[in-house]
Amino acid sequence: MSSVPLTPAHAKEPHNGTCASVPEWRDSLGTGHVPAKEIYRALCETGAGIPLFSQAWWLDAVTVNGSWDVALVANNKQVMATMPYCMYRRMGRRLIVHPPLTQTMGPWIRKQDECDMKRLSREKRLMNALISQLPPFDHFEQRWHHSMTNWLPFHWAGFQQTTRYTYVIDDISHPDTLPAGFALGKRQDLKKASRLDVRFNIPARAFYDHHAMTLKQRNARILYSFDVFQRIYEEGHRRHAACTVGAFDTKGTMHAGLFIVWDSESAYGLINTIDQTLKSSGASTLLTMEVIRHVSSRTRMFDFEGSMIEGVEASVRQYNTRQVPYLSVSKTPCRLYALARFLKTLKTHI
Repeated sequence: MSSVPLTPAHAKEPHNGTCASVPEWRDSLGTGHVPAKEIYRALCETGAGIPLFSQAWWLDAVTVNGSWDVALVANNKQVMATMPYCMYRRMGRRLIVHPPLTQTMGPWIRKQDECDMKRLSREKRLMNALISQLPPFDHFEQRWHHSMTNWLPFHWAGFQQTTRYTYVIDDISHPDTLPAGFALGKRQDLKKASRLDVRFNIPARAFYDHHAMTLKQRNARILYSFDVFQRIYEEGHRRHAACTVGAFDTKGTMHAGLFIVWDSESAYGLINTIDQTLKSSGASTLLTMEVIRHVSSRTRMFDFEGSMIEGVEASVRQYNTRQVPYLSVSKTPCRLYALARFLKTLKTHI
């Protein structure tokens, strides 16, 4: 069943009455009643270190009519903590979950030079304030950026946590040295695929259609709309923060494609498409190496974006990557919805 995004106006009821009201922190910024989203937009443009998938421009691209909102805490006219969220309605239930193609969300807390004792105390206060600003929900689930490791305040508020993993290459500043550390199979892929033509800036429609076609080969369907992909594609290119790349043979057939996005900290391999009839050509490995070269002067690391899927994990591990844990934090106050999720989990294991 499709999910219907709720506009921020639906999300203004306080989650509980334990923290300061929204107007109080707005006043503390000296901005009157400027909407939280506008304050957040300005913050995102300052280079404050907010991860890419929580950036305002990204959330605008992946939601319908900007149907996201943000919890925000400030002190002495400075934003100290934020947590964007997107509310959907599904089966009559209010769900705070990720928009399409959004790998991580969760809280951001401004770093300060302080000991762990003070940091943990401050994080507890700020996280409690963020939690208090969430609207009523039947289910909440966000996967946090791996830089955020302290979820204890959410645990004390009744949330649960599951550890997930991604795989990263920590330093891509010298890309030509990386293949020496790859597994033999990946090095062989690079040699096999050297005859293919690598082309950047594949048009959005051509890339999307190729992904849909390769999924159909595996009896799967594409889970995001072309409109969403096109908005990410266009805004990412406008900001010089995204690119598509494909590997083609002499007949003009596209063997594989890759869509990556990046900020100053990391590039992310967001969408990987492989023609199943040509998967032995090594094209996917070639494209991974080519995009790493492409962004090596623009960012610091490369994040393969997972995976928890055993077969995919076996592949990305062969790039001599480092396994990085990150948190999936959830809460389901609605017992009926919790039961429905439990029964769905049982069905997948039968």
